[in-house]
Amino acid sequence: MECVPAGGGWRSIWAAHNGVDILLDTFPFGGQHRTVCHGLWMGVPAVCFRGAGTCWQRLGASVLRQVGIEELVATDAGGIC
Repeated sequence: MECVPAGGGWRSIWAAHNGVDILLDTFPFGGQHRTVCHGLWMGVPAVCFRGAGTCWQRLGASVLRQVGIEELVATDAGGIC
């Protein structure tokens, strides 16, 4: 997939979701709430890691739980670190 060009606006961001099969929430700075919500709205599921720190590290996991796909939430680092 190509990068979304800077300054392309929302249309280019939405168009980029058409080329994505699954979103990966970043680690160790996960919880990209807006990105997870946009992806789900566009039909792209996300895999998230539920952080143990601030609420920002748990937002993506919280969204997935609320929409009923908590099986896409990793609960431990399991060899990532």
